[in-house]
Amino acid sequence: MGLSIQQLHTQVTHLAQENGDATGKLRGAVAANTQGSFQGLTVSNGARETEKAFAMDILKHTSNIILNSYDQAELFSGSARLGKNNFVLEQVGGGQSRFVGLKSDQLTLRDAKILLEAAMRPPVPLRSNTPPPIQMGSDIPPPVPARNGTPP
Repeated sequence: MGLSIQQLHTQVTHLAQENGDATGKLRGAVAANTQGSFQGLTVSNGARETEKAFAMDILKHTSNIILNSYDQAELFSGSARLGKNNFVLEQVGGGQSRFVGLKSDQLTLRDAKILLEAAMRPPVPLRSNTPPPIQMGSDIPPPVPARNGTPP
């Protein structure tokens, strides 16, 4: 559809306030998903084209972003509510994960909002495991001489 990440975030945030668990859809292609009918009941299989378009547009802006532990907890709380984990993540260390993709063609508005907010954050530089070296300067007192039993 070609929306910028800011436009998409604004729309998703507005919609997620009332319908967070609803599946996101983009208008344009209105082709229906596979449907069948049996004794007056309509059965649907798969995602509608509008749902696929929405998920792909979000994925375009958010693939390979780094998710912190808070983002992961929010995504997994939605997964627990809906009973399905829809996310492909790779551990990168330090409690962070890289968002690789989706397991389906659908995405809830709440999850889209979480991913877009993570994508809009400035990247956090990776911290080194080694502490910086201690610099000897004039503000550091000289080492205490060893005691040999005689007072100074």
